[in-house]
Amino acid sequence: MLQKMVSARDYNCLSAIIMAESAWNPHSISPTYDYGLPQRHMPGYTRKQLRAWMQDTHQQLLWMITYTKQRYGSPCQAAQARDLKGWY
Repeated sequence: MLQKMVSARDYNCLSAIIMAESAWNPHSISPTYDYGLPQRHMPGYTRKQLRAWMQDTHQQLLWMITYTKQRYGSPCQAAQARDLKGWY
């Protein structure tokens, strides 16, 4: 699915971020309460909204692609920032 949404290069970068953040577990929760594949922080969301987010892998991937493009310019630039700073 992800390979159809981004280029091969961006797929590799997103995959590396996801592996480091959540090990491809869409139900992952960090000690700081970041959720899903991209480990998105979601303050103010209800349990129902969080549950829906964690069950919708497609939505998690769409959010991550949009976020990395808007904030960093591309998924690979986000991966570089993560490598340099330990986060993206």
